[in-house]
Amino acid sequence: MGKSNLSKSDVERMKAEKNIEGLVKALMFEGDLEIRRDAARALGEIGDERTVAALTLAIIYGHSEVRGSAVEALIESYIGKLYF
Repeated sequence: MGKSNLSKSDVERMKAEKNIEGLVKALMFEGDLEIRRDAARALGEIGDERTVAALTLAIIYGHSEVRGSAVEALIESYIGKLYF
């Protein structure tokens, strides 16, 4: 899975497999904002604490569209669990 051939179906497969490492790489993918947004959402849906650092970095350094998805992912998976 190189940068040149990462696709939406790759992200969906990684999500189904709960492949956190692969999704984190997709989140940092330089090529396609949609791939990065989908990876952020998938990480949030998985809700594993190992995703917090990557999502936080995406918020700090990511493109504005990716930042929004990363914020939503953190809220969905962590803040929501704390209060609801």
